[in-house]
Amino acid sequence: MLETTSPTVIAGAELRAIRQRAFGTRETTLDDEAIPYTLADWQATCASFRRMTRATLLDLSERAFEAQPATATGDEVWSAGQIVCHMAQTQIDIFFGAMRKAHALPAPSAAELGVPDGAGPLTRAAALAALDIADSDLERFFADLPPDLDLRARVPSAHFESIGAGGLLTIVGIHEEDHWGQLNELR
Repeated sequence: MLETTSPTVIAGAELRAIRQRAFGTRETTLDDEAIPYTLADWQATCASFRRMTRATLLDLSERAFEAQPATATGDEVWSAGQIVCHMAQTQIDIFFGAMRKAHALPAPSAAELGVPDGAGPLTRAAALAALDIADSDLERFFADLPPDLDLRARVPSAHFESIGAGGLLTIVGIHEEDHWGQLNELR
């Protein structure tokens, strides 16, 4: 009998450690960090963070969806809706767009799918609607990829000089964890 294993959900602490090793100390690369994981692991990780993001959006006060005051140093702080729109736009237009183009898959833009531009605050309902679009795109993306995708295969991207499919999926995981944390800061 063929033995199968359940996908691994990569924890936030591990994603932060990967980010530190790849971007902070530069002791490794995103492609190298992706080696232990499978396409199913990245799918499970993204889906897990999306569930946590949705739960956080539902738990936030209405104040989190309003324009946020700048930090003491004058840095802009995004509202919950702006964070979600950014997550959706980046996922669809940059991360998954590059992978779709590399595999000759249809690559609709976030705007074409109905994601708001996120220039200003959104209501909770509008933020959840944008997350719904991103979640549908996430499911479609993983369903469309070949199950035997070589995660070491290079993905041409205007945003990354040279990156493998696994490295790009590692960035997606880091990005999801980072912005989920940002939403939690609005509590």
